[in-house]
Amino acid sequence: MLVEATVSWHRILGTEISASVSPLYLPGTTFVDVVLITIGLHRMNIRQAGGALRDSAAALAGAAVALGAAVPMVRIFINSGVNDARLASMPMELAGATAGWAGESWPFFAPFVGAFGAFLSGSATFSNMMFALFQFSAADRASSPVELVLAAQMLGANAGNMVSVLNVVAAVSVVGLLGKEGTVIRFTFAPMLYYCLAAGAVSLLLARAL
Repeated sequence: MLVEATVSWHRILGTEISASVSPLYLPGTTFVDVVLITIGLHRMNIRQAGGALRDSAAALAGAAVALGAAVPMVRIFINSGVNDARLASMPMELAGATAGWAGESWPFFAPFVGAFGAFLSGSATFSNMMFALFQFSAADRASSPVELVLAAQMLGANAGNMVSVLNVVAAVSVVGLLGKEGTVIRFTFAPMLYYCLAAGAVSLLLARAL
């Protein structure tokens, strides 16, 4: 039922690209519902509710700017194959270059690509959206197990959340540590690197065992 209510935009800016979204099915809709329920439970008047919303908006302003830059970047990357020059999409071009460089060792590097995507986009989901096709193509060209490489991509994307610019900005905004983003990223970089190294080593061993 929630998925049936959709908003669509066809032939965006005159291109062959189309997009649709189900507003009622988005995770953010849950937060809106919680806000409305909270206002009712606490019997807040308009002034109190407005003050709370203003305080929350001010705390999350930095994260909103980062997210506003990340989402268009992801969409451009995914739809880069739509161009008048008839060039391959960025994921396919990257796959061709990296498959020849890494060869059968690609499963080891796959988690680092996932982490890099999460670092840039601020989300493991966005990282997977950006690099899933790239990982699939690179694995196929390097004769590596596709399922294993995609799993390594997901592991790396989750690890990348530790150093994600968007996540760090949101966290420091909420706790009042604006300006400390670099310190937080330096602190979380080591466990992220360990996570990716471990995932890459296991992926490579499994790939060679299969």
